[in-house]
Amino acid sequence: MAGRPLPFGGLEGAGPNAHPEVVLQNSGSHDIGPKSWLRFTLAAVSGALLLSACGSTSSGPTPSTAECLQAAGNSAVTFVADDGYQQDWTILRPIFKEAGVPFVSAVITNSIGHASNTSLDQIKQLAADGDEIVSHTVTHPDLNTLNDAMLDAELKDSQAALAAAGLPTNHVVYPMGDTSERVEQAASKYYQLGVGVGNGLNDPKALERYDLHRVALGSYFDVIPSSPPHPPTNTLAYYKARIDEAVQTHQWLIFMLHSAGPGFDEAQVEALKDTVAYAKTQNTNVTTLSGGYAVAQKLAACK
Repeated sequence: MAGRPLPFGGLEGAGPNAHPEVVLQNSGSHDIGPKSWLRFTLAAVSGALLLSACGSTSSGPTPSTAECLQAAGNSAVTFVADDGYQQDWTILRPIFKEAGVPFVSAVITNSIGHASNTSLDQIKQLAADGDEIVSHTVTHPDLNTLNDAMLDAELKDSQAALAAAGLPTNHVVYPMGDTSERVEQAASKYYQLGVGVGNGLNDPKALERYDLHRVALGSYFDVIPSSPPHPPTNTLAYYKARIDEAVQTHQWLIFMLHSAGPGFDEAQVEALKDTVAYAKTQNTNVTTLSGGYAVAQKLAACK
């Protein structure tokens, strides 16, 4: 096949959403039809190049949407624990370690080592276990109340502190889920993803990278106004239903955990165990924020 030259030099420094197109023309010697064109896009996925066929003018077989979705992972589920409580170590770690899947601990860097929070050694062990450590800012303020310099420092310095400890991260969880266009713009200077609250799922084809939604599990339960009243949002049935929704609609579900939060009692701990076990049996990937984003990128490439 003869093809138009691919400007590899143009890939260097390209933004995360840049998808250069490659067009290959058949010289007529191959059985896909004379002078037909094949189009491909290159998408950066987890540091590698994902080559995905987007269509062809030939009559040969092409992957179906269903096949593409399955190859991409179908959906993703991520569990994110806020604040870096000591219970991340004593309660969450055993649950996820036994299940053989990771969770994400969003730590407040100025609180590391406090009596109620995980120590640096514990955080490093979580990372060694395969769990993901991400930023929850330096002091856990309402970012919307800060001036520009203070806002920048909370985002930049927390990332720098984690990197200095050997725990680099590209993701931030906003304190109390409070965000705004200004906060998200500031976060985009340092991070790949910004995580808020909300009770929605994340659509890979319309992903709000700096305002990712979450579903509460165990504490600070979702409030869904409706008439008649919405069924309770603090039950195993609700948690399973959100997983089912993610699987059926090929979306990314992020659960919000507070391991020392109000309401996170023995019943909710059991519900968490059962939710993790249920997710493992479904057509989804139980993964970190980085892993979920990689799946979302692949799903977004499916027609």
